[in-house]
Amino acid sequence: MNYLKAYLTESKSSYSYRIKTSEEVSDEMMDALEEHLKKYEVKSVNSPKRGILQSAPIDFPGERGINVTTIDFDSDQPASQFGLMTEIVRIWNIGENKIKVRAHNEPAMARELAEEKAKKDEEYKVKLESEDYSADDVEKVDHAEYYGEDFKTKFVDEMMKLRREQMPEGVGYEGEKA
Repeated sequence: MNYLKAYLTESKSSYSYRIKTSEEVSDEMMDALEEHLKKYEVKSVNSPKRGILQSAPIDFPGERGINVTTIDFDSDQPASQFGLMTEIVRIWNIGENKIKVRAHNEPAMARELAEEKAKKDEEYKVKLESEDYSADDVEKVDHAEYYGEDFKTKFVDEMMKLRREQMPEGVGYEGEKA
């Protein structure tokens, strides 16, 4: 009997899911979600994370200019993503096009998690505060190539050359030779 208990303990796996919604998630909605997810033996439910304003979010192609809110949770029991989505739609009383449920082992989700991990791993370092920074590291830039009277003259000449190449013969503008 001890072998069976040990096997069951070792074989216990965890299932992770991510809920994405284009709606604002209130505290009442979170309480209702947590209460409903008890039947899936949920270990943890993260607080909603509101993303940046997106003009065309990937998961919500019909929406424009919205913030996507994500909620991650871990469960001891597997569940169908479609089943979870329909249950949450019913609980929150929102449209099916306003919510997506993804498992962490799904290929699209794996790519998204890899991107998040890469962002966390990539630490921004300020060069000016580091000790190994020196003035020799700075690139030498010829500023005359980017502004000034010589730059403006070269730029105008180049634009006139392009205009002449694109215009048909015999057609010109006032002040310009045809």
